[in-house]
Amino acid sequence: GEYLTDRLADDTIAFMQREKARPLFLCLWTYNPHYPFEAPEELIEKYRGQEGPGLKNPIYGAQLEATDRAVGRVLAELERLELADNTLVIFTSDNGGWSGATDNRPLRAGKGYLYEGGLRVPLIVRWPGVTEAGSVKAEPVVSMDLTATVLDAAGVSLAEGETLDGESLRPLFTGGKLRRDSLCFHYP
Repeated sequence: GEYLTDRLADDTIAFMQREKARPLFLCLWTYNPHYPFEAPEELIEKYRGQEGPGLKNPIYGAQLEATDRAVGRVLAELERLELADNTLVIFTSDNGGWSGATDNRPLRAGKGYLYEGGLRVPLIVRWPGVTEAGSVKAEPVVSMDLTATVLDAAGVSLAEGETLDGESLRPLFTGGKLRRDSLCFHYP
């Protein structure tokens, strides 16, 4: 049958095609990699027998590739629609990998832990005219910064008296520094 991540990419692409003349905000949540473990059979077969350091479950590996494939299709459509040069793209996740299906080497632990293996996630940003392609920043940031960054990119100011927990990452991308001194995390 049809795979959910592929269908979500199809729906996202159809929306972009339909609304390409208007400013838009898209959020593509693929639910991958995540339990329940489901992936296209041809991708599962590709990872069967590949278990070892970094991969404990072939379906998990297949979910990663399915996500990569879906994101690649959306990025290709942004190019085809000539929207890529005017689009902020953020790729991230909500927590580290689940230790039952993967490991987060060289980071300690995984999902549900306050160690880096549970907290550190990918953050890839493409913001034409702001980010430098291929650059890497080591400054710790937090998901709350994404709201401030998206509002900054859209030119939206907060109303009087409104505040955000995060801050725009634009200064970091343009050679500056963020204003905060520390980040705190809590896991009950």
